[in-house]
Amino acid sequence: MCAEMEAIGSFDLHLPNGLIIILENCHYAPTITRGVVSVSRLVNKGFSHCFKDYGLSISMNNIIYFNAITVNDVYEIDMCDSTLPIVNSMYSISNKKAKSSLDSSYLWHYRLAHIDKKCITKLEKDGILKSMDNEPYDKCESCISGKMTKKHFSHKTEKVNDVLGLIHTDVCGPLRHVSKKGASYFITFTDDYSRYGYVYLLKHKHEVSKTFKVFKNEVENQLGKTIKALRSDRGGEYISQEFKDYLKACGIVQQLTPPYTPQHNGVSERRNRTLLNMLQSMMSLTTLPLSFWYYALETPARIINMVPTKGYLKETMGYYFYYPPENKVVVERYADFLEREFILQKESGRTVELEDEDTIPSENTSEHPIEAESLALTIEEDVVPV
Repeated sequence: MCAEMEAIGSFDLHLPNGLIIILENCHYAPTITRGVVSVSRLVNKGFSHCFKDYGLSISMNNIIYFNAITVNDVYEIDMCDSTLPIVNSMYSISNKKAKSSLDSSYLWHYRLAHIDKKCITKLEKDGILKSMDNEPYDKCESCISGKMTKKHFSHKTEKVNDVLGLIHTDVCGPLRHVSKKGASYFITFTDDYSRYGYVYLLKHKHEVSKTFKVFKNEVENQLGKTIKALRSDRGGEYISQEFKDYLKACGIVQQLTPPYTPQHNGVSERRNRTLLNMLQSMMSLTTLPLSFWYYALETPARIINMVPTKGYLKETMGYYFYYPPENKVVVERYADFLEREFILQKESGRTVELEDEDTIPSENTSEHPIEAESLALTIEEDVVPV
């Protein structure tokens, strides 16, 4: 086809996901109604292309810019597809079996950070969730890759008869990726009576004493009761003389488990394992940088305490959104999630391992000799209210 060309210049290609690609050296011919984009030119600009069963995917820095589907043997940019599959997939997502219903049990399994089927069934029985299709999800690849563990120890203990009668605690980390807030660890405090849990970020283990004081002040003030006993392993952060003296001054009995017996601190070990399982399963479905793991951690922590819930901060009602062009996290109160399109995706995300190796549910997760991969932290604020 021959056509008269009137101009040469740049063109801003606006994509359905809000991203823009600036196309250089574009030739404008008014008589040609269909534009042509050179894949090789995009590759030269640093883009990557990947051929899928649905067509072609163009991405950069693990962020998909657009899909192209075949129409009459020609790849056309899908300008209507706002839900894009994820590059670097290693597993074919089993949610392709799910029905396109927003009340699908499979979709609720994803919404609630991959909780098990018994919890979903109980929520439906109690009338909290609508009657669902009971679509099986025992082969959810995100759960398989994120929750692999060895067999647990059989160990039973008697529970106390009031809140704050006994607090279980443990430190998890260091994780492979430093969070955007500079943390490599997190610490959990779990009430033995209610099993209500709290989670805090730590940059270093020596912050345990200071963090416990913050936790103690909050729960004792809110509940009008005092902590009677604290159970932990014999990690250096718990057996320092300063920490022992503080507990003694507060009248708190310190229960230290025997060496090399993490099963005796099973409540905290299982809590940390559950949080990591849910966290890794959630992160595997995203293309977010792994330094964002703390934002995801807040959601399973709250879900475990009060199902169902949304991943809100106590003081903020809103959703977190990551804005890649400016590398910022923003908070928005209103959001429209295209879940119907999500459950029809053909592929899931990457395999995420925040720990160096798999551990048993009651293993001492506070001692993993892993060197965290230091990631550059931005100087700007992590969360920007809008």
